Amino acid sequence: KASRDLLLFLMVFLNVMFAFCIAFYLAFGSDVYEFRAMHASFISLFRFLLGDIVLDSFIWINPLLGLSLSLSFVLVVVLVLANMFVAIVIESYAKVQAEKDESSAVLLRKLYEHLSH
Repeated sequence: KASRDLLLFLMVFLNVMFAFCIAFYLAFGSDVYEFRAMHASFISLFRFLLGDIVLDSFIWINPLLGLSLSLSFVLVVVLVLANMFVAIVIESYAKVQAEKDESSAVLLRKLYEHLSH
């Protein structure tokens, strides 16, 4: 039921991750080993999502840019996109539950009609 919405979410998520990969690569690629290439930047940002990141290298090189990029990444990806994902799952669950309740009501109505005759 949610496959189309989840596919669209995945496309948005990958676009946002790619944009932040470019931003971190351009800002810190020459100075921070974790962002030395685009693929390394993507892996490092994915690890950032899982909580495995050291901010010391950002603060040492460029405190303002490092903190602002990190904060914007957390706000956009963790708060906004994670909430979008949860909303998609909850909406799909509600649709399935409504269909289940409707089919149960139809089944009970048919059973009642059959037993009452």
